[in-house]
Amino acid sequence: MSLALCLAACSGELPPAEEQIRKLNNDAELAVEAKDVKTLKDIVADGYMDERGHDKSALIRLVQLYLLRHKAVYVHTVTRSLVIIDEDNAAAEILAAMAGQPVSNPDQLFDMRADLVRFEVSYVRTGDEWHVRNVEWRRATVEDFL
Repeated sequence: MSLALCLAACSGELPPAEEQIRKLNNDAELAVEAKDVKTLKDIVADGYMDERGHDKSALIRLVQLYLLRHKAVYVHTVTRSLVIIDEDNAAAEILAAMAGQPVSNPDQLFDMRADLVRFEVSYVRTGDEWHVRNVEWRRATVEDFL
């Protein structure tokens, strides 16, 4: 078994698209918690544009403002769907609870103040890497997480 894993790892083959996107989402979550804006910039596609008229620079400024307003940010996410549309495009629906303390399970959200958001994310593959092409967001409720 370990030989097969080693051969797969050494073969230079890219992980399946879904695995790459889940890693990208996890990297974004960790970057928000660490207030690592550089990593967030790297995750967002250069051609980013959303329905609110935000390009990549405007989105990053919004994220920076959010991070500056909060002493600590802990993120709890639930991926409700992840669809690979074709070899260069994918989409996901992600619920995120952002709070000033760790959230280990959704039931805790009833007893704390948290920003609850539903993200509709579009991804594009550029070369060998996936990036966020577009994000639409709206408020979510605790019930959405259950």
